[in-house]
Amino acid sequence: MSRTRRDHARRTGGFTLVELLIVLTIMASATAAVGIAAYGRGNLELRSLASTVASDLRLGRDEAIRRHVVIDYTTDQLLARSTARPGGRKRSPPSDIVIAFTQGIPPLVGDDFDHIAFFPDGSSTGGVVTLRRGSAVIAIRVDWLDGRVSIDG
Repeated sequence: MSRTRRDHARRTGGFTLVELLIVLTIMASATAAVGIAAYGRGNLELRSLASTVASDLRLGRDEAIRRHVVIDYTTDQLLARSTARPGGRKRSPPSDIVIAFTQGIPPLVGDDFDHIAFFPDGSSTGGVVTLRRGSAVIAIRVDWLDGRVSIDG
């Protein structure tokens, strides 16, 4: 086999690393774009609000333990805290997001159903805060025994 024929065979035998990287980058970008479009911007906003509410609940539990006091949140307080911005400015929550509350343990006499309390020992009244937007639902669960906060959905 002559030298030019071997060089030609070597050059046309496959893809270069650069070509493979370009194809993989294009495929990753297309997959990300399809994922964002399928999941929807509204659902991302709902998940972001749920994450913020869960963080506020975790901070409340930590504050109750640190200060040795009972920290109590109503659903209105949770939503107000979760929509606050730095500098004291507030943003209004999206009007199409519905927040609901289910208490984990029966309330005391004269107590209402729409709050979660964290106690100095780390426990809580427990319950579920549900955020709903259309058919998308995210539940933020607060365990009564240890006050653990988790997000489902």
